Amino acid sequence: MLDIRLIREEPDFVKERLTTRGGDDAAKIDEVIDVDRLERREVT
Repeated sequence: MLDIRLIREEPDFVKERLTTRGGDDAAKIDEVIDVDRLERREVT
């Protein structure tokens, strides 16, 4: 499981590491960041 703080602070690093594992998970990081921003905006 990935820490959301790591995804927020180092999205390119996370994408790079996921790419080495194969699959298309790296493409989902931008979506995760967008959803996180929306959620944080609604909460605050």
